[in-house]
Amino acid sequence: MAWLSSKFLSTTYLKTGSAYQRCCLNLLTEYRVLARLEKYTPVIAGTIPIGINVEGSDIDILCHWHDKEEFVKELESLFEHYPDFLVSEKKLGIHDSVIGRFDLDEIPVEIVGQPVPVSDQVAYRHMIIEASILEEQGEGFRQVIIRLKNRGMKTEPAFAHALGLTGDPYQAILNLAEKYALE
Repeated sequence: MAWLSSKFLSTTYLKTGSAYQRCCLNLLTEYRVLARLEKYTPVIAGTIPIGINVEGSDIDILCHWHDKEEFVKELESLFEHYPDFLVSEKKLGIHDSVIGRFDLDEIPVEIVGQPVPVSDQVAYRHMIIEASILEEQGEGFRQVIIRLKNRGMKTEPAFAHALGLTGDPYQAILNLAEKYALE
């Protein structure tokens, strides 16, 4: 599954993806969001790349920063003029994280930056594991996840529920990394 983990590091796969994936890529391209964030190695993550987005799903973009204050100022400079712009800081796991939110043509965008390479961030690892599960389980399983998400369940709890995993769903998904040769 190593090919799968590298597949998502570029946006090439979105060019031939679903209509919504292509729409999101076109939107990000039109507004030059990824190009503006280039020095932070932006990667689209979350539900849209793996095709389990539902109405209201945001476009998640992961970034790697070396200087938190510089990243905050950059987000403010680049995106503060967009609707519903907000930047916040919080701890996600063990990492200081900066979260920028705004809307592009009424589609919510969330940029999460951490002092960790994107491919090592928990959100990216979750997505890779979930993509592997979807590939293994097939379209029927994908539809189960989408139904659970439409009922208000978050992604990792939906996967854990559908797979019968117990305990913290976020950790339970990470525990599957070895099974999918992602360690």
